[in-house]
Amino acid sequence: MKKLFVLLVLCGTWASAQMKPAAPVQGKNSVIHVQASSNHGINFAWTEASTPGVTVTGFNLYCGTVSGQEPTTPTVAAIVGSPYLWLAGTPGTTYFCNVTAVSNIGQESGPSNEASATFPTPPQTPGSFTATVQ
Repeated sequence: MKKLFVLLVLCGTWASAQMKPAAPVQGKNSVIHVQASSNHGINFAWTEASTPGVTVTGFNLYCGTVSGQEPTTPTVAAIVGSPYLWLAGTPGTTYFCNVTAVSNIGQESGPSNEASATFPTPPQTPGSFTATVQ
């Protein structure tokens, strides 16, 4: 009887270890929120959805320049949580992005819905500066 009990425990552990986390959500439409930041980046915010038996340890951000064609490799991996300020985009470029959740055993959720934002352009540097000492 002990052997059967141990076998059932191992099967239960195996089944829960194979479960993927739920996709991150924002409200009821599973949409991440993005906005251009005064820090010359894009702010991302989402709400973690829970999946019983799964521990989420991080999030991956995928951003591309064509809607629906996010890259297969994360733009930013292992984000600790929401919100996240992305500073590495190209100024003036519109990005289409989604977020996935990653579990403690490396399982990745499906993507959140896509959101888009244009990476802000930093202010221009003054062309010339003169000072007069009086």
